Amino acid sequence: HGYLAKRALSLAMLQYQTSSTSSTSSSSMLQYQTSSTSSTSSSSSTSSPPPSACLTFELKRKPFILRPERKVCMPWLDVLTELSYQRSGDLSWVNNFQVRMTEAGKEVGIAFDFGGLVGNSLDSLRLLEWCGDRYGYSVTDGQEKLADTLARYHFELKLTVGKHSNLLSAVEDTGFDVEEAARVLSTPSMYRQEVLDSINAAHNAGIHSIPCFTFSWHSTSNGDSPRQLMVHGSAPVSDFVSVLHRIQQETN
Repeated sequence: HGYLAKRALSLAMLQYQTSSTSSTSSSSMLQYQTSSTSSTSSSSSTSSPPPSACLTFELKRKPFILRPERKVCMPWLDVLTELSYQRSGDLSWVNNFQVRMTEAGKEVGIAFDFGGLVGNSLDSLRLLEWCGDRYGYSVTDGQEKLADTLARYHFELKLTVGKHSNLLSAVEDTGFDVEEAARVLSTPSMYRQEVLDSINAAHNAGIHSIPCFTFSWHSTSNGDSPRQLMVHGSAPVSDFVSVLHRIQQETN
């Protein structure tokens, strides 16, 4: 799930930054990793010493729509129940899904509430494109700050991104320009093509499901060659920490 994976990435970045500015040993780093996720740490992260220098990140979110055909808001649990009957013929899939999501959410500080609505996310994606264009792509501000707020609204507070009133409340909460955001939402053509082009580009790149994280960097240990690594699915914190350590090693 994208919300889970993004939180895991954020925690991994925090852990990486903490380890890079302290004298923590690799064994105590492993203890922190284990307490942050139920998955065991990979061999590459446990064998890596604390990094000697911080990395600078730019995080740019690419839009993606899983259910473009959805036109109206529907109860999330009803959608999951229908999907459960399609997959297993009974309620076993949706029941297991709720348990898995609830437990995984607790590990990274997310309290999922399945009582909300789900709708078409195109307008929320247009709004995020505007936010990135207007306020930038910092890891902790701009587009990501609004994206995190929208996710918390949608998955924890039952405030669906399918309603403009919720989108504007999120913009206000993040301290961004509500009037400008309202103009974007009331003008369906604004940022629509940018969103659709990005979705098509993802499909052309072979990405047909989310979450999917693409890390790009230049490896100074290999002649300054461009490198890229993709992480699919709701990866645990330890997986992202391993990626960050690998990048750090190859860029030192």
